[in-house]
Amino acid sequence: FGACFLAMLGIGAILFGTTQVMPALVQSNFGYTATLAGLMLLPGGLAMAFLMPAAGQITNYVQQKFVIAAALLVLSLALWHMTNLAPEANFQYFAWSRVYQMLAMPFLFIPIIAASYVGLPPQKTDQAASLINVARNTGGSIGISLYDTLLARHEQIHQSRLVEQVYPSSIEYQNTLSELTAYFVQRGSTDLDAHQQAIAFIERQVSSQAMLLSYIDVFATFGTIAIVLTAIVLILLRGNAKET
Repeated sequence: FGACFLAMLGIGAILFGTTQVMPALVQSNFGYTATLAGLMLLPGGLAMAFLMPAAGQITNYVQQKFVIAAALLVLSLALWHMTNLAPEANFQYFAWSRVYQMLAMPFLFIPIIAASYVGLPPQKTDQAASLINVARNTGGSIGISLYDTLLARHEQIHQSRLVEQVYPSSIEYQNTLSELTAYFVQRGSTDLDAHQQAIAFIERQVSSQAMLLSYIDVFATFGTIAIVLTAIVLILLRGNAKET
């Protein structure tokens, strides 16, 4: 039960954290509306719903710890897939990435809940169910807090590193500033206004890239948590499907 509690705590953190981070990512960096961000999550939810019956049956043939460990590996790979995020990513990329993440969820929740009852006296099953729900919700709160903290701190780190490359004597900076200034002049701005607009544009690009890199760090962190949970499950969880 303790292993199941820890696993559910981590899975709740990943599930709620990624559910929070992906809409925020597409809205802040890619200009999606709230409706479009919700539609991006829809295919993942449908995939999870369709796989629920299969997840309920597979534990009759495979030990629960192996099902959970395999699902955690799939989840980890899906989260690490998001570290390939690029500024030109489109709706299809985000929708499929969410599907990859949610494919593992039915094979985590159902086996963990079933394994948590192994070895418990019948009179304690209600308490066990309550504690597993508490683990999921508490893990969700931890995941959201972890996401907010990582995003804020890593954005500052990446921005400071990117700014180090943007200095007046840099040839790349001078060329970019000159091209942008000429662009804004062609759009009808005065030389002084165009110069200021070019500097502001470069600043926005630096901030946007820093935030994108910080989101990548968040996905990498959640992917690492999934790997750690895999080890915990394989070491601590000893229940067999036939015992439930």
